[in-house]
Amino acid sequence: MKKNHLDFLKVIVFLITVSSINTIVFSFTVEDIIDKSRTDPEFAWDMYLLYISNQEFADNNQIDKLGQFLYAKRQLKNYEFALKEDIDGLIKFLKSNRANNKIKYYLLNIFSQERLFEYALEKLKITPDVLYLFDLISNYDYETFSKELLNILTDKKIASKYVQVISKLQSNETLVKSLMDHLKKQFTNTESIEEKKTYFEIYKQLLVYYPEYKDQIFEKFGKKLSSKTFSFRDFFNDFGSFLKNVFAVFIGSKQNVMILIVILLSIILLLLLLIPSVRYYIYSLLGSWRMAALVYRKIVEKDPLNEEKRLKLAQLYEKAGMYEEAMNEYNFLKRIKLE
Repeated sequence: MKKNHLDFLKVIVFLITVSSINTIVFSFTVEDIIDKSRTDPEFAWDMYLLYISNQEFADNNQIDKLGQFLYAKRQLKNYEFALKEDIDGLIKFLKSNRANNKIKYYLLNIFSQERLFEYALEKLKITPDVLYLFDLISNYDYETFSKELLNILTDKKIASKYVQVISKLQSNETLVKSLMDHLKKQFTNTESIEEKKTYFEIYKQLLVYYPEYKDQIFEKFGKKLSSKTFSFRDFFNDFGSFLKNVFAVFIGSKQNVMILIVILLSIILLLLLLIPSVRYYIYSLLGSWRMAALVYRKIVEKDPLNEEKRLKLAQLYEKAGMYEEAMNEYNFLKRIKLE
């Protein structure tokens, strides 16, 4: 009888114990475990083991990720930024330390690549230091990031700082290749000489650290730039881009259209004034014979043995009261005829 009574008490104690454990397990959540991991990763790990031992989960993958997250924190418990999941602290760590593959693996279990990439995009314009995150990030939207980074590099005041950080990255091959591809694409697509110059400057800065990305298209442009002999085609392409921008700004109302017409006429007049024969004609109409003579002399210099032009220049000098110059021209004409 006593034995039966004792067995009954054992069963009661067991049921109470099981009930207590279940009560404890179900009294905390995944969020509680994660929160605890920020101060005591070892205790959080025990909570995790207790949590998974008394439940069945529909999504085992999510639970496995939680386990990897907690295990990584246990391995990096001496790093406060890892416990606190502080990305700014992570950047400082990467800036001054070369993380091995094992540490990188643990860090990525704490800071997901998606989270780091979003943070890098958000803070990219603020500081170049976020680029250190790409020592960890390997899978991301290359096109989007290269576009954002290139926009920043067009600012000459800060471009060198960003390029220097890129050069210090351990794993920068993918980033640099993506950036160079996008740079070349933008350079090729634009018709603006000024934009091409800007992209060429970025190319030169990157080439200092990555000579293997030397490109014939950029090199050809560099030679053309150094010779300072741009073709009329380049000029008119650039001028065409300018007109497009002006048109986009002013179109919309009759008043704006009139302003646009005035601007275009002014530009055309300025272009015409670049032609010596036009300037000569204008000065002649205004009776400014001295200026007309000086401009016409430039025309004569292109065809110095033309007697008709020489005679006309001598006559212009006379009208301008430049008698010594006129006499020189008449003497020159005599020598031409004698020869």
